[in-house]
Amino acid sequence: MLTSFLFSIYYLEKNQNSVFYFLPFRAWELLLGSCLALNLIPARVINKSVSEILTIFSIGMIFLCFIFYNESTPFPGLLAFPVCFATTLFIWLTTLNSTKFTKIFFSNKYIVGIGKMSYSFYLIHWPLLLFGSYIILRPLKIYESLALLLLSMGLSFFSWRYIEQPVRQKKIFRNKTKIFLGAVITLVTFFIIGGIIHINKGFPNRFNYQVNAYANGNADNNPRRMECHYKSNEEIQKGNLCETNIIDGSTQSSFLSWGDSHADAIMPLLEEIANDNNFGMYHASKNSCPPLLGISTTTQSDDECNKFNELMFEVISKNNIQNVILSARWTVYTKGRSKIEPLSEKDPLMISFDEKKSNDIKTEDALKTFERHLLKTINEITEMDVNIWFLEQPPEQKFISPPDQLAQYTIRGKDVSNLGINKSDHESRENEVAEIIYKLSELNPRFKILSPDTILCSKLKCSLDFEGISIYRDDDHLTASGSRLLKPLFEDFINSNKSIN
Repeated sequence: MLTSFLFSIYYLEKNQNSVFYFLPFRAWELLLGSCLALNLIPARVINKSVSEILTIFSIGMIFLCFIFYNESTPFPGLLAFPVCFATTLFIWLTTLNSTKFTKIFFSNKYIVGIGKMSYSFYLIHWPLLLFGSYIILRPLKIYESLALLLLSMGLSFFSWRYIEQPVRQKKIFRNKTKIFLGAVITLVTFFIIGGIIHINKGFPNRFNYQVNAYANGNADNNPRRMECHYKSNEEIQKGNLCETNIIDGSTQSSFLSWGDSHADAIMPLLEEIANDNNFGMYHASKNSCPPLLGISTTTQSDDECNKFNELMFEVISKNNIQNVILSARWTVYTKGRSKIEPLSEKDPLMISFDEKKSNDIKTEDALKTFERHLLKTINEITEMDVNIWFLEQPPEQKFISPPDQLAQYTIRGKDVSNLGINKSDHESRENEVAEIIYKLSELNPRFKILSPDTILCSKLKCSLDFEGISIYRDDDHLTASGSRLLKPLFEDFINSNKSIN
């Protein structure tokens, strides 16, 4: 149990999804419940007043976790312990003696009835919520979610009454051997069906070419993402950046691609430019780390981002770089995440590295921080006789998964031409950052701006697709194909590099 718990804490930061879904990391939670079920936790008589206080304490702890835990909470790991401990304590106390508190609140027949149906509700409610959103092709509104939860409760009653109860009362499946055999046959059957579906990649031929072309946007990422986007600071310090078309001892023009996950998204285009024009390219990117000197974010637990940026700055002088491309999702650092995102980080993320961490950053403060550190970065880089190309972020869209949205609309014969965000909404969200960067570009001729919306937007709309493919893989990152649409933006950049050769 202890080993499972410690491993869940250790690996949470490395791979949260694995810790959440894989049994070895969650085994300690199940074992804790097993200890109760098998009476391995000694049952001792406790003073009723103490028992009452501890019972209220355990319920309060569970309630506080419910209130304060959200999508950005690093879970399970260490923060799963308060929930599991409080639940274990509550069950243990109520098996010892029934306190006044539990008699009033938990012996009520309605509460008991909900408890009996809770497992069925747990199984039913999530598929209903997921398929509800899938059917209407957008996130559920509050009243829609509540309606589906009520439906889940009704279905849970029928599941409990006509499936669970007959099995428990041995009205059906009276023979244990038959139960075991039936379970094995069911598991093997589903395993075989799942394997066939997986091997055949979901049978894409059941859809037409256009549906598959849109859906393929989910996998249209930077082919070198794993190699180049997750380099540690130690690797960069040793000079192990991602390189494209680098010729040792050559006097070729070279440039540096530096930024967060948006730099990773644009890398396929930049590699194409480097190869087509015989430029040398160096690249490294890091999640949630804007490429500015002296910067950190509220999501960074240490100096990882600040150190990364310092090392990338050193790369410029060490490798005779002539041009630097800065790419990031600038608005998330200065204004917070968009409304459609499930994460709760709605406040701006950007702070100076030497500032005290805070989860209450105001937009005006974040914008001042952005301007101050962008100016610092511009000055220090251009003093090295290097050009800076500031890539504005692509327009943020209103769908978490544009490829799926486009595919679903096509399956149902719906028009996809109006799915993109209104250009006015995009400009409204970007305007403060745009004002700052254009002001700074007037002060320094070496600081140049590249605006994707000049290509991705018409007068009224910023599209999700182009010639039958999705140009976004999520609400704010371009697909590899989408990144290549921006090539005309880089004509001046290409000419600038050629003039150096």
